[in-house]
Amino acid sequence: MNINLSRPSTASIDISHGVLIFGTMLSAKPEKILEIGIGTGFITNFLLDGISYNQKGILTSIDNFYDLGGNLPNHVLQNLQQKDNINIVAPIEEKEFVLSSKNNEYDFLVSDGDHVHSGEWVDEIFRIMSPNAFMFFHDVNNSGFPGLMNYKILADKYNKPNYLFTQSSRNDEQCHRGLLMVINTK
Repeated sequence: MNINLSRPSTASIDISHGVLIFGTMLSAKPEKILEIGIGTGFITNFLLDGISYNQKGILTSIDNFYDLGGNLPNHVLQNLQQKDNINIVAPIEEKEFVLSSKNNEYDFLVSDGDHVHSGEWVDEIFRIMSPNAFMFFHDVNNSGFPGLMNYKILADKYNKPNYLFTQSSRNDEQCHRGLLMVINTK
């Protein structure tokens, strides 16, 4: 396994948060992983490396590519199409995908997709995740997307264990934007 710690864009999840997600995945050993928002493929590759290391799991990655003009960049798509254990469902409206998913279908989630509307269907995300699934939500503390704080508000309301990571210690980090980790107790 050759993990790339070079973040391709400042819009991507921070390296420290990516390593947290990766380490949690290695420890939890999920079978059905859902990624909402592919973007640059940075976290997608972390998730695929975790599947490879664990020797189990399948990744479903969805994206509407709204912020990419409706298309995944060719270099990202070509890289991902060469990988095993990934099902790319795109372009698709993320809400449409979530609403059509079965209860308890996934046991690990990374959400960094629709920053404007995804806070409107938090209950549906909790519904499709299995009991005790680990869920990560990016940009929850980003004031530019206040609806994303609904993940934290509803996790607290439903007494789901959670922690919002917001501390940066390096000039090249943007951890203040927030990564919320939630355990989906039911």
